[in-house]
Amino acid sequence: MRIRIMCFKKYIFISSIMIATLVTSSNAACIATYCFTGEIGLGGVYHNINGGSLAHIDNRGGYLSIGGASIYKRLQAAGVVRLGGGVSTLSGQNLVSRSTKGFFIDDYFLRVGFNIASQNIPLYINFIANLDRFQQGLNGVNRMLFALGIELEGKIPIGKANIMYSGGYAWLAEGIYQFGKLDSHINGEHNYAIIASLGLSYDISNNASVYIKAIGKYYDLHASSVVDTNLSFPASHHFTAMLEIGINGVLYGYNRVQ
Repeated sequence: MRIRIMCFKKYIFISSIMIATLVTSSNAACIATYCFTGEIGLGGVYHNINGGSLAHIDNRGGYLSIGGASIYKRLQAAGVVRLGGGVSTLSGQNLVSRSTKGFFIDDYFLRVGFNIASQNIPLYINFIANLDRFQQGLNGVNRMLFALGIELEGKIPIGKANIMYSGGYAWLAEGIYQFGKLDSHINGEHNYAIIASLGLSYDISNNASVYIKAIGKYYDLHASSVVDTNLSFPASHHFTAMLEIGINGVLYGYNRVQ
């Protein structure tokens, strides 16, 4: 996980999100020609990185989420940044010298899509890109996953409430573990991720809503390359569960559909 590569990708995602004008799923229907939406939330996160008896990592913590979307007629460009941290528990033969550590997570998610349904009940087909990292520092295990894929994302209004949902499949474009300063690249051509969410929002004014949503990620990954004669991460299944609450709204071009 070379520092220059990580920083370069991080700046690309931040720039892309800014270009996209900063939420994933606003509650209000955008019937203006152009809409700009935003959201902020707090959440709890659990990561389970299961490499069997050789390596197992459990991460528990919290995060701050900030996102936004630009919608022009049937087109949207949206992004979200999640930053947080917590405590990791490590076990397994490859991680025998490690036990419990603090960790930091940063997660950058970008989607660009087209609405194939109505403005009031949208259904977007999105291209998605996700940079997902957790870091334990130089004396721990760090992980970076960069995935590209496709997604269906929609919303169903029920009075003042809205059901929000999404589901996508992504291919791992690059994956790296870092042991100290040593980079161990994930092998294989068929590493993949499944990313989904389900939430509920409720209108509190003409241009704002509160929301709660669950977000899940599943990765199926091959073993990483061996470095320093014997260091590698085995083939593994990664599961991430997030529960988030917050507020979102339309900041420009707002027109409510009753």
